[in-house]
Formats: sequence, structure tokens, C-alpha cells
Amino acid sequence: MWVYVFLKNATRCTVTIPSANADAVLQAIVPVMRYDVPLRDNAIMVFRKALFSKNATSRRIAVVGLIEMMRKFKVGEAYSQSSQLSCSQVQIHMMMTDDVNEAVCTEIVLLLKRALRQQPSIRCEVYDRLSAVIAGNRKLHPMVLQLLEEQLDLVYEDDENLLPPLKLSECITTLPDYSFLKEPLPNLLRAILHCTSIIREDEEDDSSLSKLTDRLRSILVRTYKSDLEDWELDKSAQFASTGSGSRNLVTAQSLISIIEVMLQNIITNARGITEESDSIKKLFFILNNITEMLNEKQNAAALRNKKQPAPARFFSLGGIECLLRFLFVDDMSEHEAFCSALRNTTNLYTWALGVTTEHLKCMRLDHENRNSKDDSVILNGISHSLVANLSKSSSLFKDKTSTVLLRIVQIMKLSYLDKFQEYCESLTCESHDTFSSRIFSYLVKSLEEDDYEESQNYLSILSILHELEPSEKFLEWIKESIKDDGYSSAFTKDIIIILLKIMRESETDLKVLMNLAEDIHLCLGDIEDENYSQNTQRNYKIITENNAPRVCLALGQALERILHDIEWGIQVGCSEDQADAISITMSKLAAIFISLLQSQTPRGTSTIEQVGKIIRIYYTTFTLFIKHEMAKINERGTLRSLEKLSKFVGTQLNDSLYKFIFYIETNDEDSGRKKVAATIKKQVISVPSIIYALEQCERNLILISKKSQDC
Repeated sequence: MWVYVFLKNATRCTVTIPSANADAVLQAIVPVMRYDVPLRDNAIMVFRKALFSKNATSRRIAVVGLIEMMRKFKVGEAYSQSSQLSCSQVQIHMMMTDDVNEAVCTEIVLLLKRALRQQPSIRCEVYDRLSAVIAGNRKLHPMVLQLLEEQLDLVYEDDENLLPPLKLSECITTLPDYSFLKEPLPNLLRAILHCTSIIREDEEDDSSLSKLTDRLRSILVRTYKSDLEDWELDKSAQFASTGSGSRNLVTAQSLISIIEVMLQNIITNARGITEESDSIKKLFFILNNITEMLNEKQNAAALRNKKQPAPARFFSLGGIECLLRFLFVDDMSEHEAFCSALRNTTNLYTWALGVTTEHLKCMRLDHENRNSKDDSVILNGISHSLVANLSKSSSLFKDKTSTVLLRIVQIMKLSYLDKFQEYCESLTCESHDTFSSRIFSYLVKSLEEDDYEESQNYLSILSILHELEPSEKFLEWIKESIKDDGYSSAFTKDIIIILLKIMRESETDLKVLMNLAEDIHLCLGDIEDENYSQNTQRNYKIITENNAPRVCLALGQALERILHDIEWGIQVGCSEDQADAISITMSKLAAIFISLLQSQTPRGTSTIEQVGKIIRIYYTTFTLFIKHEMAKINERGTLRSLEKLSKFVGTQLNDSLYKFIFYIETNDEDSGRKKVAATIKKQVISVPSIIYALEQCERNLILISKKSQDC
């Protein structure tokens, strides 16, 4: 009995808790309702009341709960009269037969019809989840189709001779300050297309779909026959989120979404015939025109107002996978004319890359957008097409293509690590036994063409692959690259960052850091000695005067990491041998800092700010180490290495630090510019914290010196 009371109260609470928590609770509770009629009846009553709540979140949760019940109350399944649940016997008050389940679903459909008279957000929730009902409860497709047909009847223009085919203007509500889409047409069309697609996959006889299929075909044909004026879209008017241009903006965005839904339907169900390619080209021509016009108007308005976030994409990653496959992979002879027409369509590929990038930024694929495929499978298919494009001698937009490929590799590593090895193996080819070697060949080719933006993407991909499976070939190339010059500043910084990652666990880590610091000092010059860099050979030719500040930023990040590791080691406690090793490491770091502090880094840059930050961390860490050794001085005395470190810091590092502070506080000729002057002012403000860290260090050095003498 207590289980029933608990579940009953949990159901009531779902409409008052946050959406994410409510969704999780409903997924756990709804399956139990199939075995307990009072609990089911109570849930329907709770959701019915919530549908008319003043709180929009409660109404949304009610819709989610009702649709989840439709999914789980399957018609065609009967349940026994009792069931074991959490070691408690739940008694069934009546047999859960097909008729009962169907009656419950019929009642829920009536409630959903009332939900479709509410706000647009609630309607979207119903539309976006109906395809999940058909996928989970196949016998309910007549109910769902009827519900969708009734909604389409309200906006569909029956007269075949009239343009446009949809009453878009009647779906838009205009208020004095803004306009909004009262009836979310794109969501309705997407729901119809997804539901019909699922039914076609399950049933050979699709006669029940004839009416909807005819209407969708009519909408498609009449859409590309319609002019923008037919949709009441005024090209000469403003496009704004508020005021007189708001209706125009809503119309344009809605039309873009409608066309994307129809493009998705044609491409994912394409049979490779010429008629389909003509429809795609006509629809994309309209879409491209609206998008360009909208971007032009919004860019002009951005000078006066904040640019509004882009609306959600209705062309899914599954559609992108199909489109890219036709563009670059499909070589079937019967599809040749179809694929050729798509490949010759202007801006189609760049648009596809843009949509893919938007999806990858959030990577939140709805059930409707996945087309029953796993996300990793879709990403794998897209990667195949992108790599196929890059492999061609006349590949299109290689920099944008490599950027999208990099994003996919990053997502695969972060979200699908268990499938990453399989993903890499699937992207090999006859000429390259590994995906890493294939990307390496693209990197070499892009460097020969001096395309550093594309090269940076390949370098980042290789870095990710090297972390999971080290490549000797890539490591040797990195070591050879730092001996050459002529790379861009950004590309050089990426190479240095990867070099530091690779050397992180090796014994040569500090030696590499020292060499980098010396080269930075040589390239930038000394803050006092003007002839410092003359007749001096650099360790790594890749570092030049132009890219030295960027390399210094990468070096600063590596030094900060080492200092944090040392701080952690001190805090957890260290033995005498470990303390001796820390002293030696701190001495080497002090020598590195001397080179950085003496470098004539351009004023007003983030590089100086980074150097100031890590030198402050160094003194703070050194102070912590002194305090630790002061506590251990009675047990083991003062370390000889610590005495050498203290002398080195006091005589050389402190002197360089004072020169560095004087250098950043000195006015520069370029500091008259507002931006540079503001940055210099910010850097000067940070000086007191550096001085304080230095004084605390010296104070503790005096204390440990006195204590060692007493011992």
C-alpha cells in the first residue's frame, strides 16, 4: 500500500518540479501505471488539471506525461493480474486488455486536442513527441494521423490553383510590440513527415497515408511555384524582432523552417531520380534567397540593435548525412544525373556545412531528428563524406570541411570514447592504413599550399588521435617542424602547445621549456641590453619575433600547470627526497622565469599579463614550500638544495622581477591608444599582488633562516 501512496504523491509532484527532473520521474513511473489502474487514473486526473494551470512548465510536463502514457500503454499487449515491483505485490483491479489500453489512449488524444489550442510552446511539445508515440505504439497510428490531419486542415489551402499552399499569415499573431507564430507550422509538418515515414517502414500497405501524401506533394509543388509576395513577405520592409518589422521577420524565419522540413523529406527519401533533384534545387533557391535577404537586413539592423539568436534548425544531422553522401560518396550509375545536379547547385555544400556546425555546437539531437539512428552512426557517416571530399584533388572549401571534421572528432572523443577506435578504423583507406596517417597526408599537403587555417584543423585532429594512440611519425614531424621557420603565428603556437603536451611526461620537459624561454628572450630582445640577441643561435627556428608573444602564452600555460602540480605535491606532504626534487625543479623554473622577465614583451598585450600571473604563482608556491620545510626543519634540517634555491631567487630572480615591474610601469609611445592604455593600466594594477607575493616569500625566507641557525 505504501508503494502506491508513494507513486501517487510522486505523480502529483511532477507538475511542480523542474522540467528535467520531471521528465526523469515520468520515465520511471509511467511503466508502472500499466499494472495499477488507480495510479493510472490518478495520473490522468493530475495531468488534466495541469493542462489548465497558469504555469507554462506545468502544462508542458502534463503533455510529456500524457504522451509517455500513450507510448507505454501499448495496444496489442495484455498484462497479468499481478506484478512484482520492488519486492511488493501490486494488485491489479482490472484486466489491462487491448480495449482498456485503447480507451485510455483515446481519452489522452482528446486531452492533447485541447493542448493544441494552447500556447505555441505547448503545441510544439505535442508535435515534436507524436512520432515517438507511433514508434513505440504502432497500433495507435490512425489516432495520431487523424489528430495531425485535423490540425493540417486548419492551415491547408484546399484549392490547388491558389498560392501559397499554407495559410501562414493566419498563423502569425501581431501585437503592437512584436509578432509570434501562433500555430507552429514547421513543427506540424515535421511531425507529419516523421510519422508517415515510420508507418511506411512498418507497413507495406500505406493506403491510410494517401490523403496526407497527396497534400504533402501539393504543398511541395506549390511552395516552389509561390513568390515571396504570395507569402506576404515584404522584401523592402524591415526585419526586426520588435516593432513594425517583427511580422516580416517571423514570416521569413517560418518560411525557412518550412522549406528545410520539405528538403529533409525529399533528401532522406530520395530515390536518385531527376525530378527529385529539380525539386531540391528549386526549394534551395528560394531558401538561399530568403537567407541572404534576412542576413543582409539583420546585419544592417545589428548596428542599431542586438542581433537575435538564430532560430532552431529543422534540417537534421540525419538529413545532412544523406545530402553529403549524395554530394561526395554516391557513385551509382543510376544516381549520376541526380548527384551531378546537386553538386552543381550553388552554395548547397556551404549551407550544409553551416547547418552541421550549428548542430555540432549544441549536439542535442531530438528523437525526431535522429531518424532512429544513433548519433555516433550519423557522425560517422558525415565524416566519411567529409574525408571523401578532402581526398579529392579538386575538393571544395577544405578549410570549412576540416573545421567540421575537427568538431566531429572532438565530440566523438568526449561523448563516444568507447566507439572512437571503431570510428577511426572506419575512416581508413587503401593508401593509408590508419586514420592518423590519412590526416597527416592532408596536413602535409595543406602546408605545401600555405593554407594555415586548414593546417591548424588537421594539427588539432592529429593531436587528439596522438593522445589515444601515439604516432611516431607525427612525433618526429613535430620535432622537425620546430627547427623550421615560416609558419603563421597561430600555427606556430599550436605546434608548441602540442610539443609541450607530448613532452609533459618526459624527462626533457623542463629542458624544452628552458629552450623556448631562451628563444623568446632572443627574439623579443632584452629590456636593458639592446645588443642581447645579436650573433646568438636560436634553439628552435620556428620561433620568430612575430610569433614569440603567442609562444610565450603557450609556455605560460605549461609553467602554470607545473606550478600547480608542485603545489599539490607540497600540500599532500613530501619526503626529503621529494622535497629535494622540488627544490631542483623550482631552481630550473626560476631560470626560465628570468628569461621571460628579461624579455622585451610588447606592452599592452595579454602576454605581459600572463607572465605577471605565473610569476606571482611561482612566489606563492615557493612560500608554501618554505613553510612546509620550516615545519620539518627539526626532523631533517635545512635542505642544501633549498639553500641554493633561496640564494638564486634572492640574487637573480628578484632583480629580474624588479626590472620587469619597472618596464611595465614605464609609459610607452603607443600607450596613447585607448585600448592599449587600458590594458597597461590593468597590468599595472596587478603589480601590488606580485609585490605582496614577493614580500611574503622574503619574510618566510628570513624566518626559516633564523630557525635553521637556532637548530
